[in-house]
Amino acid sequence: MRRALILVAAAALVATPAMAEEKPGFYVGFDVGKSLWNVSQSSADNFTYALVSGINALTSVTATPTSTSLKDHTTTWSFFVGCQIVPGIAVEATWMQLGYARVKSRGTYTYRQANPLPPSGPHYPLGGTYSAEPKFESQGGAVSVLPMRAITDAFTIYGRLGVYFGDNKLSGGITATDSTPPTPAATYSGNKSETARSSIFLWGLGASYTFEPISLRLEYDGLKNVAEANGPYGNNKTSDGRLTVSALYRF
Repeated sequence: MRRALILVAAAALVATPAMAEEKPGFYVGFDVGKSLWNVSQSSADNFTYALVSGINALTSVTATPTSTSLKDHTTTWSFFVGCQIVPGIAVEATWMQLGYARVKSRGTYTYRQANPLPPSGPHYPLGGTYSAEPKFESQGGAVSVLPMRAITDAFTIYGRLGVYFGDNKLSGGITATDSTPPTPAATYSGNKSETARSSIFLWGLGASYTFEPISLRLEYDGLKNVAEANGPYGNNKTSDGRLTVSALYRF
């Protein structure tokens, strides 16, 4: 539904007569702002599980978080190159750094290990406590079409429709204390990272003020399903929003 509304709004921007029009030509720019990650509790638990599961590679580990905190509003920035093809349409190529979402989790974990002594068969439930800090981050390129409408000679509103090609990374450190008998207390400490790529829909709405050859922008972008957190707590999509200010120079 939201995507349909965005498409309708973009079409309206193009279809409505403009008071003033941007001149065709190339431009370059830079933006900076806040990255507004939308990390659910179950996604945070799955990110944590990805680290905790590395405690014992030979067995299946079950993690039970007891406390979780999120830091999911961080800095984002991008460089972009654009071309005003016709007065009402521009295209842009962008390199984006979306920032990161960090989780701090504490809890307990358990796993089962076969009894090495005869007779074989019995399994002992082992485990202990853990402290983990998974960090999810994403950066990548995007291509977009920007339909726009001039409101005054200097003020313009515009939309953004495009695709973001992300390089995503989940990393972090974990410390675990294995304290369940019959195993003596032991401490495990390590780091883990994994990467993945994604191609997702990018949309945005913004406004610009121009005093040639400089334009200033205020924009909000939405990126849905940047990453999918799979694990025992369910399959959850993690999305992001960007609230930015930017400056561009028109050649």
